[in-house]
Amino acid sequence: MSAVVALGAIGVAPQAAFLAAVIVGAGSTIAMLAVAGIALPGSILNVAKAENYTASQHLDYARALVWVVPIATAILVFFQIYVPIGSGTLLNVNLADPIAILGGALFVLMHWQKRELPQWRYRYFNVAIVAASFVLTISFFIGAARFGWTDWAAVNRYWGWYILFAYAGAGALIMKDSGTEGLRILLLTFAGAGAAIAVLEILLLAWNHLGLQSTLPLAPSALQGFSLNHNFFAFQLLMALAAVFVAARRQTLRVVLIAALFAALYFTDSRSSWITVSIVLATSI
Repeated sequence: MSAVVALGAIGVAPQAAFLAAVIVGAGSTIAMLAVAGIALPGSILNVAKAENYTASQHLDYARALVWVVPIATAILVFFQIYVPIGSGTLLNVNLADPIAILGGALFVLMHWQKRELPQWRYRYFNVAIVAASFVLTISFFIGAARFGWTDWAAVNRYWGWYILFAYAGAGALIMKDSGTEGLRILLLTFAGAGAAIAVLEILLLAWNHLGLQSTLPLAPSALQGFSLNHNFFAFQLLMALAAVFVAARRQTLRVVLIAALFAALYFTDSRSSWITVSIVLATSI
């Protein structure tokens, strides 16, 4: 955002300034990742083998990344930005995308160093990923040959497929480190972030309906969260609700989270989500 303001002062268009900021940020992240991937594992291994090594003298940076990256992704995934990229097309940018890419790259590096493929509960999952990616690539080039190249197809759809892999890799980091307990903490983080945003949106809506619009930004009639789309926000709430059913163990916590998510879901005014929530409830029961 600071790049938009600073570069805007010298006549740079907001969308160009924002994309420049994203590219610079992604570049610095990739550079940091490259250095960490080359130097960090070896240095940790050497320290672990040192004769005078004690656990209290060593901070496991690799394990810290394994926890920080997925947790940050679970929180930032609720924040969405739409950037114009020309010809009226909007690029859907999620603030969690760069963090998820970092997590996915770390996941790949971990298995690259061990010279082994990721192990999933579904035996042929790696083969399925490669096959699906191959079909998608062929389809993409067929579409480009028949209908021409479009940024929407290339960025939002084709590369978006690999961004989804990065999200899966980021989540797999914490699962690989701590198993089902790590997954439960990740799901609770996601559900807690969703409930916090839901409560904030409801409070803003109530505040504005009390006639106090002059002191706060006007809330829309349908809650949109930070996704700027009421249907997409409803989808996020549904995912958070599913996470609560799976991960929340304490009854009080479960009731509070479900109440907040249900209330926000009602005010999203998304009819499709109202239908879908019945399926989520039936599945949970």
